[in-house]
Amino acid sequence: MRITPDCLLHTFSLNAGTASSVQPLGGWEEPKPKASFVAIPSACALRAASAGDAQMKAHGDEMVAELAKCQAKLTGGYLSAYPTEAQGRWS
Repeated sequence: MRITPDCLLHTFSLNAGTASSVQPLGGWEEPKPKASFVAIPSACALRAASAGDAQMKAHGDEMVAELAKCQAKLTGGYLSAYPTEAQGRWS
């Protein structure tokens, strides 16, 4: 809950052409995001379902909604923090 959805979605927003005013996470998240972001919405959903945590559900819902906005701005249903040209470079 300490990391805001805006911060987690920083590179997704930039890739979708949306301005981001937050400071990127940095550290081990550079130069590409790892599995942490992928796990966070899932963790929010599990916590909300198992513990009835409304705040956690709202946090997860906000991230999913923002990801949907990013995906809608991109072509072909692509959703990533990085442009399609970057696919395969980090595998």
